[in-house]
Amino acid sequence: MKQIRHLDPIKNGYYRHFIYILIFPLYLAAFFFVESSVSGPFFISYIPLDDFIPFCEYFVVFYILWFPYMGITGLYLLWHDAEGFVHFMLYIAASFFPILIFCYLFPNCQNLRPDRFAHNTIFTQLIEMIYHADTNTNVLPSTHVVGTMAVIFAVFESPSCRRSLLLKVLSIILGALICASTVLIKQHSVLDGLVAVPYAFAVWYLIYRLPKRIRQSQTHQVSK
Repeated sequence: MKQIRHLDPIKNGYYRHFIYILIFPLYLAAFFFVESSVSGPFFISYIPLDDFIPFCEYFVVFYILWFPYMGITGLYLLWHDAEGFVHFMLYIAASFFPILIFCYLFPNCQNLRPDRFAHNTIFTQLIEMIYHADTNTNVLPSTHVVGTMAVIFAVFESPSCRRSLLLKVLSIILGALICASTVLIKQHSVLDGLVAVPYAFAVWYLIYRLPKRIRQSQTHQVSK
């Protein structure tokens, strides 16, 4: 007689990785706490290269695309690659929360936003909304850049995604445009991105590579 498993997916552990979704509301709560509680004195995030970066309101489109870029990747992994989703969410936790702690302990900001826009368009209106919702504080390193690299790493590490050359190329191109948008709409200093890149690679090694090296070392020792 064929055994019928209980239909409750949680009881059977089918969707055990869904618990990692809780990282998002926990992060948002921590983000708004830091945003509302941090006060000066602030370290001003700035390098001379910032003065040569033009303001381009059209890039707000790519800045906003960061949210579906992150969300669609997470949803795909959630339903098609449980292990990949766990790694993706652990990467988010291991990279985003330390940024908040750093910003809480070492308050920082940038003063690159224009005082006024040359003209009023749908793009500048969107930027005004972003400026209002997200202050010019807690910018170093850029969470936008770190999150973008989290998606690229997830695509390259997931067995179901890395087989598609088109998907990998598109994730890099869109990721590069998103990173560029952070400085082109004056939401970040170039310094924020320069710090974010090596930081993102360090977290990638911690989440994706170090566990594999430990398991390989343990397997090698057992086999001796």
